[in-house]
Amino acid sequence: MCGVEIELFRGERKVTKIILITFLCITNVLIANATYAEAITFHEQEQGHCTTLQFNTETGHVVLTEYRTNGCKPSHVNKIAGTKVKYGIVIKNTDANFIDYKFKYPLTVIQKNSEAAVFEQTLTRSETKLINSAITARKGFNIGFFSSEKSYWSGNLFKEPIDKSKLDNASTLKEIFNLQSASKRKSYQKTLKMLGFYKSGIDGLYGKGTEAALIAYNSEVYRKFDLTNSNGLKRLIADLNADANFLEALRLSDDLNKYAVNMLSAAKKLVSSQKCTNGEVKDFGGWVKSSQRKGFYFLDCGGTRHWINPSKSSSISGAKYIPESTARDMCWAHLRREIPGASIQALNTSYTKHLVGSVTFTAGFKAKNTYGNTNKYYAYCLIQSDRSMEVTIQQR
Repeated sequence: MCGVEIELFRGERKVTKIILITFLCITNVLIANATYAEAITFHEQEQGHCTTLQFNTETGHVVLTEYRTNGCKPSHVNKIAGTKVKYGIVIKNTDANFIDYKFKYPLTVIQKNSEAAVFEQTLTRSETKLINSAITARKGFNIGFFSSEKSYWSGNLFKEPIDKSKLDNASTLKEIFNLQSASKRKSYQKTLKMLGFYKSGIDGLYGKGTEAALIAYNSEVYRKFDLTNSNGLKRLIADLNADANFLEALRLSDDLNKYAVNMLSAAKKLVSSQKCTNGEVKDFGGWVKSSQRKGFYFLDCGGTRHWINPSKSSSISGAKYIPESTARDMCWAHLRREIPGASIQALNTSYTKHLVGSVTFTAGFKAKNTYGNTNKYYAYCLIQSDRSMEVTIQQR
């Protein structure tokens, strides 16, 4: 249900009120033919509906057909057939709202019967160009229809999938790159830029800078795929896609822009060696800069804490536990400093290692309270491998 209420005023006096009840219907489809051909057919995505949209990329002629036979479920498109209908176009990767549309031009009903409802219209030159640009850039776009004779509206989206058969047969870097979605192409450029291969803007377009970056990325010792055949091209894109996903998982890392190469390499080592999973890396948020160990960053996953010094290499070191003697000295020194007069009892102590590299040293002691009474306490000193310490005191 969609209602737009408009109040008209003359000076300070309200004159009248008009309530416009409009009907909007947008068909959710996917492009069936991803090539930039003369005519492209779209199919509705929503389960149960059977609607097609044919678009002529040269003339802008549109034919929309909603079928009602063979179990097809009619949508609101069928309900507005036979009324005065207008349409609007919105370039958007998600569903457009009613207010996004600027309805200007009429849509002609060709047919309406028990089997189908068919609409057609030749779009204006500017709208034709708009849709062609969206198709070329692999962006989503919405085409909406409304009638003031109906009182409810719904909306969905047109989108283009990647043509797998064309990916399998791609023969050049340019071809396989341009077959990716616009968001993927930008993601690849961003990845190449973070890794130091790409210097230009993130626009998703294939140019000399993108080509040079892809070739340089492929030239790394462990890669060097044959880029003259589809198999090598697909392996390159698979590697690039994996690195893009890793960097997305590491996006919250401290100083990622500065140390992306070594941080990425270290994270990939952890996952390939099955010490961590992709999900654990993503959930932790990436590498965290240590406040105590200068130059070091840590990541907790697989039940332990992993350390790297990315300014030097991507080598990973395991958790470094503070020795028991050091933990004892740190804990007792804290108690003597914070609780003057505390009587430390060496017999009531314990030392526990934790998976992430921290340890807990427990120290028993006696101290007088504000009333002068002597009580027994336990101090729990949680000490990280970077020597930062948190102390919790409980009365026994």
